[in-house]
Amino acid sequence: MSLNKLALEMWERLGCSGVDPSVLSKSLSGQRLLTSTQLDILCKSLRLSKTEKHKLNENLKKDILDRYDLKYVDEDSGSSQNVALLELGLKSAKDFMKKGQPKYTLGYIDSLVDIIANTKKSCGQRNIERIDTISAELYVEYMDCMYSVVSEKEIFNRSKYPLRVIRGVGEKYKNEKLINSYYSLLASTYYIGKNPGKTIPCVYKHMDVDKIDDFQKMTALRAALISSGQIGRGDLVKHNYQTLIDLSKDWSDSYKVNVYDGVARSLFDTGDYKKANFYLEQLILALSTMDPADAYYITRKIQVFRTEMMFALKMRGLRTKNYMLKRCEELIQLCQIGGYDRIYKYARRYANEI
Repeated sequence: MSLNKLALEMWERLGCSGVDPSVLSKSLSGQRLLTSTQLDILCKSLRLSKTEKHKLNENLKKDILDRYDLKYVDEDSGSSQNVALLELGLKSAKDFMKKGQPKYTLGYIDSLVDIIANTKKSCGQRNIERIDTISAELYVEYMDCMYSVVSEKEIFNRSKYPLRVIRGVGEKYKNEKLINSYYSLLASTYYIGKNPGKTIPCVYKHMDVDKIDDFQKMTALRAALISSGQIGRGDLVKHNYQTLIDLSKDWSDSYKVNVYDGVARSLFDTGDYKKANFYLEQLILALSTMDPADAYYITRKIQVFRTEMMFALKMRGLRTKNYMLKRCEELIQLCQIGGYDRIYKYARRYANEI
């Protein structure tokens, strides 16, 4: 079977997506790794035996772990060691995202989820809950990454399975943090997916914001505030934005940037340009006092630049044309480096409008 014919058969089996001759060629030559699903389809297309398929799956797991500098532990050598590896993998996923690498983090988490599926088959019952929880926590990070990478049109379909896992594990083990994460992420999914009217009930109807930790509260209230602005509910914005600001007072500049960004955008969307501009300057100030070595620095810088461009294009005279072009150029470069595909599209549009 030729490479092109094999790629075509795999492409069809994968629902007309996921593989082309270039991807397959790089995978077979060792330049990139197949996902577990792609490998399974490859085995079916080549009519490989169960023994051959098992051997390839074991080799894929080793290659994935080697790629991310993790140690391989054979399934028969003890599930506790595998759980420890997955704990390390979860920490690494969080670190990658903090460093402004959402697209890379998505691929990394996909690889870990493949390993989790195989680990659960061989681990003892006492480790099942922890493995399920790690899986759900990985999908929390996964959702956070998708908001920077996936388009508004795709976000709902791409979010269905991760959200189902997070909610299912939370309810199965009565894990309130995961249940609240589910509603907080669902709220963010609605406003990013241009359905902000459904965000507010997620936060105020399904979450007890007085009983969750400050980080979850901040994330949920920010999503609700931005959504209130998007649907023109200036009354809700005015009633709630100060609560969000007060909540962030004892937090680092990184979190202040995130909060001021949400406040500025919600005020901007409801036409209160004077206050919106004030909080735009506050978030720029907060960014300027951040340490460039801070794990969230690149992510926050992209956030600030995007909001500043959005304001400047609406409020002509706020920034000079040369200033805006330089900002847009840097924003485009940052998005390309980190894989912020969704924000990159906005940056290109801003550049064209300038």
